[in-house]
Amino acid sequence: MLKIYICEDEYYQKIYLEKIITRVISSENYDMEISLITNNPHTLLDHIKDTKHTGIYFLDTHFKSKIKGIELAKKIRDYDPRCFIVFITADKDENRDIINEIFFHKIEVMDYIIKNNHIDLPLRIEDCLHNAYNKCSLKNNNLQKIFSAKIKDRILKVNYDNILFFETSPNIHKILLHYDNKVEEFYGKMKELEKILDSRFFRSHNSFILNMDKIKEVDKKARIAYLVNNKKCLISARKINLLLKY
Repeated sequence: MLKIYICEDEYYQKIYLEKIITRVISSENYDMEISLITNNPHTLLDHIKDTKHTGIYFLDTHFKSKIKGIELAKKIRDYDPRCFIVFITADKDENRDIINEIFFHKIEVMDYIIKNNHIDLPLRIEDCLHNAYNKCSLKNNNLQKIFSAKIKDRILKVNYDNILFFETSPNIHKILLHYDNKVEEFYGKMKELEKILDSRFFRSHNSFILNMDKIKEVDKKARIAYLVNNKKCLISARKINLLLKY
């Protein structure tokens, strides 16, 4: 289920956003729910700090608590890396400045909406919900894929979404599978493995195939990908730009 969060300073604007979103969810029968409505960015961050769900966040750009919407969005991504962010502002004049900040801080934003345009606003929110729902549905379909490997006298099956990366083993003709907080070793060749995995997996180095959904940070200079569990994968010089492009 896709969780929806509204963080908005103005009371009546919060009610209006809730009304629009509730109507869209009901009419389209989306698997979504409004999880939190607040005017306090810190309340939102406390609410999602242990989240295991992807969310769509409708954020004001300025708050009385002095935190900017840009700063809030950056912190949200630390807790919910695959989330959808929508900025809603009343100030047309700050449009260019905010967009510049979005690009400067490399924040992926789904939309940027002027809130006092009462004709455009509901349509844009409906479009954001529709796109987020479709993307999550596609991802959830992909998550059903299972990787199987024979390990001694048993067959190991791991959901693709639980896989962090594959790594060549020190033992010849064997591969290490890193998933959840476990590591398993099985017979195989990286070249053959690369062929059967789907598009979320990337051969970053002769010794590594990583799940791009699990990347937390890429150090371009050191050519290292840091995953969500702080594990490190090497990236070859010829693959670094391609990985960043993806």
